[in-house]
Formats: sequence, structure tokens, C-alpha cells
Amino acid sequence: MDKKKKIIIIASCIVAVIVIGLVVFFLTKDDKKNNDTPKPTPAVAKESFTISFDTDGGEKLEDLKVEKGKEFTLPTPTKKGYTFDGWYLDDKKVDNSYTFTKDVTLVAKWTEETKTLKVVFDSNGGSKVKDMTFTCVDGAATLKNLPTPTKENYDFRAWEDKHGTPILNGASITCDGDLKLYAAWEAKEEPSTPKTPTKEKTWTCPDGYTLNESTKKCKSEKTPEYYCDDGYKNSTVDNTVCYKYIKEPDKIECKDGRYHYTQNSTAGSVMHFCATDLASYTGAPAACQGAGGHLLSNNHCVKNAEPVSNSQLKFTCYSNVYRDGSALAPGELDGCYDLKQRTYGCKNAGDGYSYNYSTGKCVRTIDAEYK
Repeated sequence: MDKKKKIIIIASCIVAVIVIGLVVFFLTKDDKKNNDTPKPTPAVAKESFTISFDTDGGEKLEDLKVEKGKEFTLPTPTKKGYTFDGWYLDDKKVDNSYTFTKDVTLVAKWTEETKTLKVVFDSNGGSKVKDMTFTCVDGAATLKNLPTPTKENYDFRAWEDKHGTPILNGASITCDGDLKLYAAWEAKEEPSTPKTPTKEKTWTCPDGYTLNESTKKCKSEKTPEYYCDDGYKNSTVDNTVCYKYIKEPDKIECKDGRYHYTQNSTAGSVMHFCATDLASYTGAPAACQGAGGHLLSNNHCVKNAEPVSNSQLKFTCYSNVYRDGSALAPGELDGCYDLKQRTYGCKNAGDGYSYNYSTGKCVRTIDAEYK
């Protein structure tokens, strides 16, 4: 081989090495570029849950959407006459730190506020009397230790309401606002100067009246009676109570916590039932039957239903008092009633009669006639 051919072969090898090196360089450069390019982070699906609220007679609240892992604030509802005790899920109290894993309904718990009745006294020119406050029980307060004011030349007769009805110790007053009482007075009797009668004339009184010879006054006395205010009936079972039917109970529950519902009997009367609540199968006939239950007319799923008596039920009246009607009078409905103590006084005695505390009688005094 001559020298020229050797040079050509060497040159060809050098060129081939350079070409191979360049190819390897650019290939590794593209791979590095691809490896250095950041890959997008896959999006994480957010989970959210719906919280519904059963305020048990309180203000209505909108549902709350809660995202998993995010902070949230449960609302604070209000209910007239009650204090909010918190939200409960399956009888367990929950707050803003609770972790929800599914849609739920929270139930509000309440404590009834202690009510009081304020009594304001107007002594009508007599000695000043301080206001008094009484505790309300079942919507009514019992008055006691009412003060006795004084007034010169007058005898205190009684405390009366704005209608002129005497209000005595032991009276039961409905707690629906402050009560203002007014002092009733009777002027002290002063002896009148009798005219000198002739032999044929005498001082006389009408039938039923007794003559006071020294004052020449005629007095009639009658025994006070118990009575009910207009619109109220007298209980034939408890003769100390006056009552007025308001409405059916606002709420009826089974005392043992089971689901409550009613059905009409063949005789037309209403029957109460308590049953195991299968709420998760409500509205699904096949699923309800498969769980051993049956659907009611309201599409609610229950099982193990049994008829119960009133003693196994809890009746609630939000603004009044629940009473078994038969405990007031035969034939009365069960429901919400406004109850009052019977009033003891002189309403039925007639015009001009007032209660005399020293004698316990209804008294009317008129001038004697000289004839």
C-alpha cells in the first residue's frame, strides 16, 4: 500500500469518529433536556360534604357545604324561650373541630329558660310599694306575700287588675308580660249626725240589709264565690282550675326514643304507635322489606311497631300547657290548654259589693232612710 492510500484511510477514520461523537452528543443532550423538563402534578380531587340542620322548633337554617380538610363554622340558631345547648349527631355533641366523612343532619338541643313574672304596684295615693318578681312554672306564677299599703282615712280593700278583678294571695297568673296591680280603697266610715226623729218615723234599711244604729248605715253581706274569667271553663275534675282549649300538641314523641306515628282505627279514633326507625330505607320499598320493615303512608320505613298509651308518649306544647282532656272534664280533647286558678271574689255578688278582708265577706253599704 502506497503512502497516499494510507493517508486517505486515516482521514476517513478520523471523520467517522467525529461524526459518531457528534451524533452521541446531540442524542444525550435531547435526553437530558427531556429529563429536566418538570412534569405537571396531577390534580387532587376535592371531597365535600353537606351538613343539614334540624333546629327542633328553632329558626330555619340553610345547609352548609364543608370541604374535607378545610375549616368551617357551625351556625348558632335561636329559639324563643330556650337556650341553645349545641349540635348533636346520634346523641353525640359535635363542634367546629369534628371531622365529617359523609352528608349528615345535625340536631339542635335546647334548655328551656327560666321565666319570671314582674308585678308592679300602683298604690293609688297610698304608701309606696316595691315591685315583686315571681318564678313561672308551666307558664304561670303563683302570687304570695302581696304587700298591704296604707292611706290616711282609708281602709285597704284589695289589689285589683286593670279590669277591677281582685287579685289575692295564691292567685295563679299566666306569664305573658308584666302584671300591674292597683290598690282599691274604702273610705273609713264617719258617724253621721242623725236627724231627730219624730215618734212616728224610724231609720229603715231595705230587705237583706242590717242597720248600724250609730252610723245610720245599712250593710249587706254575701259569701264570696269562686269563678272563671270569661272564655274559660270550670274543671269538673279539679275545682280549683279554669281552662281554655288552645290547639293540638305541637309535638308528640315516644318516651323511649322510638319513631312515633298515628293511624285511625276502624272506629275512627286516633291510635298512637312506637316503632324501630329504619330511616335509611325510607322511600325504598324493596330495601325496607328486605330489612324486615314496612313503609308507612308517609313513605317512612319502620319495624316492630306496637300501639302505645298516652303514658308512653311525651306531648309538647311550645306556648301553652299540655293536659289530658279527661283530667279537666269528661269528653274534653287532649291538647294544649291555657290554665288559670279560679278567682275568689265578689263578681257574682252584684253591683256595689267589695271584698272585706277583716270579715272575709262581700260587703255593700248604703245610707239608711228615715221614714
